[in-house]
Amino acid sequence: MTENPDLLPLSNEEGTKWVMEKNYAFIMESTSIEYTTQRQCSLTSVGGLLDSKGYGIAMKKSKYSLIISVKALSLRDLLDEELITITLLQTQRSETN
Repeated sequence: MTENPDLLPLSNEEGTKWVMEKNYAFIMESTSIEYTTQRQCSLTSVGGLLDSKGYGIAMKKSKYSLIISVKALSLRDLLDEELITITLLQTQRSETN
């Protein structure tokens, strides 16, 4: 790909434009894809996530450390369930079209 830099868009916006105007598929970070597909109904995301990323919270040890850890894990579980639901809905929608 480095031999043909004109085949790589320089931004998500440019990649999205190429998808709309050319016979082009574009790999984008999942949050950006979700944002873009919610605003441009003619676009869709196909397949699942290529990988998953985790985030951490850095803080001094305090009486709140355990509470924050538990809440962060609960949020992660909730988001995992939401992602599964969204994926199932997208699959069902694709199968009906």
